[in-house]
Amino acid sequence: GRLSSATVLCKNCLYHDYIIDFEKEGEGEGMDDQNQRQKRRRQRESTLSPNLVIVYNAGIWGYTDWHPTLRQLYRIRRPIPFVITAYTLPEAEDDADVMEEVLGVKMTNEGNDRCLWKAEINPYASRVVRETYSSDNTYFENGAWQAYLMGQL
Repeated sequence: GRLSSATVLCKNCLYHDYIIDFEKEGEGEGMDDQNQRQKRRRQRESTLSPNLVIVYNAGIWGYTDWHPTLRQLYRIRRPIPFVITAYTLPEAEDDADVMEEVLGVKMTNEGNDRCLWKAEINPYASRVVRETYSSDNTYFENGAWQAYLMGQL
């Protein structure tokens, strides 16, 4: 079937902060019918759980602010494709190393069900060189990418 509608939600905060705030909203609910409580819980979970996460030039390797968000995405009760881009292939490889370290899980092994594709040059990257004065490397917006399944498999 065709998609007849879609909902896009944009929040100006870190994902893990959004989850914490959203869960607090449900804490004060009264003790009404168990079916109603379960229905609201399922609605909250579906609202909290994205169907796809793409982070552009995120620099996961360089910002510890990503750590709680990575942990939160990993705890979701269903698999979610997680695509990460980086300016360079070495940065993408560093992002993968940090993910493994933070989550305590090998993400890039051969035969690993979590790895959709390992860090590689992005065929859809910008072809315009990004001016950078802090490095001798050549940078491109979304120059490399990789994808994993976060959440429970």
